[in-house]
Amino acid sequence: MVAAEVLFTLGYAGLRGSDDLRRLVEGTPVTTIVDIRLSPWSGNRAFSARTRQTVEEAGLMYLHLRDLGNLAHRSGGTEIKNIEAIEDVLALVDAGAAAALMCACRRPQGCHRTHVADEAVRRRPGLRVVHLVPNERSHDD
Repeated sequence: MVAAEVLFTLGYAGLRGSDDLRRLVEGTPVTTIVDIRLSPWSGNRAFSARTRQTVEEAGLMYLHLRDLGNLAHRSGGTEIKNIEAIEDVLALVDAGAAAALMCACRRPQGCHRTHVADEAVRRRPGLRVVHLVPNERSHDD
């Protein structure tokens, strides 16, 4: 798998900390976690005020792009704050970084990270998305 041709996504629900995160990305080229929540606060302590520390303890780089957060998350809808911020993610991919979009949802179905990844593919035809879910891998081709 060539990192520049793939965009990964993951949700931290069910992960207890850096060891779980490390295991989730193990076997992938992921080097950078792009947090696409509006706010880095969560009921999961490892992914709340400690998110950067948790990610870095897993041996990964951390970037928070709140502009890719979901303004309608409380109502169950999807409204990305500023979808143009996907260009920041694509710049990482173009530079050869293996990036994973991260939010809270365990599964990509119904999660705003899928909409963000779909926009990346729309802008970069041929880009492949791999959703990382604990104990399984899901590919969108």
